Amino acid sequence: MAGFNNLGDLTYTNERVYQKGTVAAGLVFFTTHEPSNDVCASGGTARLYALDFVTGTAPESPIFDITGDGVVDENDIIQIGDEYFIPIGIEIGQGVPHAPIVDIQNEIALIPMSTGEVKVVKIDLPGSSIELKGWREVVQ
Repeated sequence: MAGFNNLGDLTYTNERVYQKGTVAAGLVFFTTHEPSNDVCASGGTARLYALDFVTGTAPESPIFDITGDGVVDENDIIQIGDEYFIPIGIEIGQGVPHAPIVDIQNEIALIPMSTGEVKVVKIDLPGSSIELKGWREVVQ
C-alpha cells in the first residue's frame, strides 16, 4: 500500500496491510506496517487508519488525537496553507500490528503488536452504530 500525505505526495512506498479491517460506527479501521529499510533489522513502523466505510474517504470529523492532549476535537484537524484536512491515520509505534479491536463503548482501539505489547489509541466515533429499532415484550 502506498500512503499519501496531506499534500498529495507519495510518502509510504513500502507500507503494507497484513490484516483484515474492523468496521465500527460507519468507519473501517485497519493497520499497516512499513518495514525498516535495513533488511536485517526487525520492527518497522505501524500505523492505524480510519476511513468512511461506504465512500473510502476521510471521516467528516477527527477520529484520532493527533495533538496528544487526550481529547479528540477541532485541534486535531491539520491545516496546510489555506486548506484543512481530517487526518485518516496515526503512527502507533514499532513492530507488526495485528487487526484493530474497536471498543465503541470506551471509544478506544486496541492493537496487538508483534512485540507482545497492546497499543491503546483514543478514538472519537461519529455516533454509535448501535440503536434500538424495536422490541418484543414477552409476558408469562
